[in-house]
Amino acid sequence: MANRIDEFVCMPIGDGDALLGALGVIIRPPTGRVAFRVDARWCWWKEVGHLVIPKPGYIEVWPHPGITDDELDALRGAGAEAWFTPPDEGGWVRRNGKWECAIDIPLSPAQAE
Repeated sequence: MANRIDEFVCMPIGDGDALLGALGVIIRPPTGRVAFRVDARWCWWKEVGHLVIPKPGYIEVWPHPGITDDELDALRGAGAEAWFTPPDEGGWVRRNGKWECAIDIPLSPAQAE
């Protein structure tokens, strides 16, 4: 496996945006839990959900419960961008025939305190 992580721009996409349907992006009910991490540069990141590609042409967005509307918009944006960025072993995991990827977004210094 490569030693890198895929990076998505996560351009915010609001609820009901027609682009999501056109790209086959499906928003699923909240599941899992929010997690935090610190990278090598001491920047804080928040895991807000997962992307799953169950089969070609479909992308499932699984938000974590309790994320903000802005974080959900960023997660939707990552789902749309995943349509243009095919999964590989650099940042995705293959489980049970599906590609999966956790989505972390950076926290502002005020949020990390």
